[in-house]
Amino acid sequence: MSAFNYGIPATESIVGSINSDVTRFVDDVCDIVEIDFIDVLSPSRQRHVVDLRHLLMYIMRHDFEMHFHEIGRFMQRHHATAIHANNKISGLLEINQITLFFGTYLQAAQTVYQSHWGRNLKIFEDVIRQENLR
Repeated sequence: MSAFNYGIPATESIVGSINSDVTRFVDDVCDIVEIDFIDVLSPSRQRHVVDLRHLLMYIMRHDFEMHFHEIGRFMQRHHATAIHANNKISGLLEINQITLFFGTYLQAAQTVYQSHWGRNLKIFEDVIRQENLR
């Protein structure tokens, strides 16, 4: 008799094939901005690391269409952290307050995403749309 598990599915079934794409994306972005991927996964609260971590979580949610618990597991965080990151970046976009760090990180993420998948990040298109509205 096998037991049925109501908990979170195994990593392979959560992230599946997207795991390698997300890992490659995050690793390439970290290389460009010269922040170690290990630092992004670490408990570091240095502003530049936190900003990059939050932006990457937002991109995972909107461009890779990952669920919050998937993002949390991937980034070695609780799903509530992924929700907070999503809300934080969404709030900054609404009031058009993308800081210098975010702008630099967003450009790096856009470059990597464009080179791998041949299209723009959704957040990048939103920022450009806001700039054109000014």
